[in-house]
Amino acid sequence: MALSAHLWHSRRSADEYFRCNLNKLCGLYSFQMSNFFKYLRPGFTALLILFALSANAQEPQRFRTYFLDFQPISVGDTATKDLVMDGFMGSGLFAVQKPLEAPFTLITQQQDLVIRNGQLRIRVRFTPVAKGTFLSDLILVGQQGVQPALDTLRIRTTGTSYYVARNVLIDFGRVYTGLMRVDSIRIRPEPQNEGMWFIEPPGKPDAPFYLLSIGSNVTLDDDSAFAVFRFAPTKEGIFKDTLRAIRRHQGVSLDTITVYLLGRGVDLDTTLRLSFGSVLTGDSVARRRVFIQPPTHIYEIEYKPDDRSPFKVFKEGIDQMDSVAAIISFTPQKEQVYKDSVVLRRVKVGIAGVFDRIVISLEGSGAVMQKEARVTFSGVRINDVVRDTLELLLDPKPISTPFLYKLDKIQSGYITGSIVVPTGASKGNEIGVSFTAAPKVFENASERFVLYRMLSGGSVIDSTVINVATTMSARPVQLSLKVEADTMRMRIGESATLRIILNVIGEADKPLELVSISGRIAYNPTVVVPQLTNNVKRVIDGDKVYIEYTAPLESIVVNEDGNVVAEIDMMAVIGDTDRTKIQLDDWSVVSSDATYEVQNLSGGMVLITNPWRYSNGNSRFVNSLQGALKLDISPNPIVSSSTMRVDNVESGVGELTIVDVNGSLIADLTQQLRTGTREFQLNKGAGTGVVLNPGSYYARLLVRGTDGTSINSVVRLLIVQ
Repeated sequence: MALSAHLWHSRRSADEYFRCNLNKLCGLYSFQMSNFFKYLRPGFTALLILFALSANAQEPQRFRTYFLDFQPISVGDTATKDLVMDGFMGSGLFAVQKPLEAPFTLITQQQDLVIRNGQLRIRVRFTPVAKGTFLSDLILVGQQGVQPALDTLRIRTTGTSYYVARNVLIDFGRVYTGLMRVDSIRIRPEPQNEGMWFIEPPGKPDAPFYLLSIGSNVTLDDDSAFAVFRFAPTKEGIFKDTLRAIRRHQGVSLDTITVYLLGRGVDLDTTLRLSFGSVLTGDSVARRRVFIQPPTHIYEIEYKPDDRSPFKVFKEGIDQMDSVAAIISFTPQKEQVYKDSVVLRRVKVGIAGVFDRIVISLEGSGAVMQKEARVTFSGVRINDVVRDTLELLLDPKPISTPFLYKLDKIQSGYITGSIVVPTGASKGNEIGVSFTAAPKVFENASERFVLYRMLSGGSVIDSTVINVATTMSARPVQLSLKVEADTMRMRIGESATLRIILNVIGEADKPLELVSISGRIAYNPTVVVPQLTNNVKRVIDGDKVYIEYTAPLESIVVNEDGNVVAEIDMMAVIGDTDRTKIQLDDWSVVSSDATYEVQNLSGGMVLITNPWRYSNGNSRFVNSLQGALKLDISPNPIVSSSTMRVDNVESGVGELTIVDVNGSLIADLTQQLRTGTREFQLNKGAGTGVVLNPGSYYARLLVRGTDGTSINSVVRLLIVQ
C-alpha cells in the first residue's frame, strides 16, 4: 500500500497538486483571518487584508506529503509506528486538520505536535478488527513559528490485516502418574465487543487433559492472553486429544487455533537392575539409588532379602521428602553368584491403592583367592641357597575391608617361606610371599604351604595352596678308565677278554645313568687280533691300527668304582714281538644329563708267553737269516680282488694257511705251495681262487725243519672290505 500510494502521488502533476492544496489552505486561512479581523479596528483590518492578499500573491502555500506504512498484522493484533519529519527550524506548532480514520489512531497528543531540534515526531497505532487493506490521511496544519513557512503536512497511512488460522502442538512429554504438568498457548485478547472465544467440539478436552482458562481471564500483559492446559495422568499410556479455539463476532469466525494435545503417562522407573559385580568374600560394597518422591507420595519397602542373604537394604529420605534413596549393601561369604530383589511401592497419603512399584533386581558374585600357585627351583645343587618371590594378585581389589594374611607350612623340609607384602592389615590387592631353598642332600623336594586370608578378628575367609618344588642338579664329577683282562698273559692261539673299567673320581651326588660310551684303543695288530662286532671296528690310520669301540649303555648305572663299561674279545697270534701295549685314546661317556670327556686313561700290556725260539733258546719272531720268508698281499685291504705272493720257500716244503680272527681255518694252500705255486688269487665274495667274505683274516706262512720243528714263519693281516 505504501508503494501504491507513492505511485499515485507521483502520477499527479506538480501544478495540480499545488493548486489543490493551495485552495484548501486559502479556505482555512480565510476562515481564520475572518475571525481574527473581527477584533481589529476597521482601518488596521483593511491594512492586514491588503498585506495577506499581497503575501498570497507573492508566496504560494507549501504542501508536503509523508508516507507511513505498517507491516501486515493479524486481526485483533496491534502495531505502533513512529514517523520523524525533519528540516524545520524554530519551535513551531502544528494542529490536526483531518484526523486518521479507524483502524489507525494518532497517539501523539495535540500539545506534543511541536517542532523540536528541527524535527516533528508523531506516533500512530494500527489496530485492525477486520480483514482488509486500509488507507487514511492525517492532515496537519502549521501554526505560528513554523520555519520555513509550511502550511500543510499530509501523512498517508496504510496497513493490511488478516485473519489467523494456526495449528499448535502442546507436547507435555513424560509425566509420572499421580503428577501433573501445565502448559499454555498465546492467543489474542478479546477487544471490547469484538467476539468471544469458543471451544469445539464442546466438552473438549478429555481427561487426562484439562482446559484451565482461556481469553482475557488469563491476561499476562496489555496485549497478550493465554489458553492454559493441564495434563494429569493417573495411569501409564500415551494420550492424545484435539480441539479448536475459535473467536467469533456476530457469527463470523475471526481467529481459529487448532490445538493438538500429546502426553505420556509413565510410572516411575519400575524395573532397575543393580549389579555389584565381583566382590571378594568377606568384603562389603554399597550402592545408593535415588528416586523422585512426588509431593504427598511416599515409598514403602514391600519386599527385601532375608537375613541370610548377602544383600542388606536401607531406606532414607532426602531433600525434605521430595526424594527417596534405597541403600543396598552386598557382603558375599562364598564363591558363587547371588541374585535377589527389592520391591518399593509408591502410595499417596490419604488415598488407598498403589500407584506403581519399583523392582530392583540385585546381582553379585563372590570371589576368592586363586586356589593354587606354584614355585619351582630348577638346577639346584647341594649347598646352594636360592630364593624366589611369589606374587599373588587379588581380583577384584578389596573395597572396604582390610585383610590379614598368614602362611603355614604343611610338611617339614629344606624349603622355608615368609610373607613380605603386606606386613599388616591391608586393602591392597598385591601379596608377596618369599621362598628359600637350601638343600644339604641330593634330593628333589616338593613341599606345600597354605596362605590364609583373614578378617581382623582372625576369622579365615579363604586360602591359596602353594606348591614349592626343587629339581636338583648333580655337582660335576671326573671319570677315569683303565684296562683289565681275564689274563694279560696269553699263549699264541689263545683268546682273552679285554675289559674297560670306569671309575668315578671324587663324590658323585647321584648315580650316573650311562647312555653310551665311545673311544679308541691303540695296539700291535701282529700280536693280538680283536674279534670284530657291531660295537668293535678296526681302523687303520696311517701306519697305526686302532680298535674303535662305540656302544649304548642302557642298563649301566655308575655310583662307585670298578664298573665294566666295555668288553672286547681278542686272540694272540705270532707277530714281530712277544708283547703289545693296550693304549686308550679319546674316550667319552654320555649320561642322561651330561657328556663326560674322560680325562684319566690307564692302559695295559699283553704278553705272549710261548714265542717261537731259535735252537739256542732266543725268542724268534721274524727270520733274521738270509732269505727270510716273504708273504706279500697287495692290494690290502681288499676291495674286490688281491694277489698274495710267497717267496724264499724251498720247493716241496712250507705250510700256507688263512684263518679268521677266531683261529678257524678258512683256506689251506699248503699243497699248492709245495707243488710250486707262488701267487694266489684272493677275491671278495665270488670268483676263482680263494673267496673271502668281508672281515679280517690272517695268512700264516710256516717252514719246519727236518726234525719237524718250526724254523721260520710270518703272519700277515689281511682285510676284506
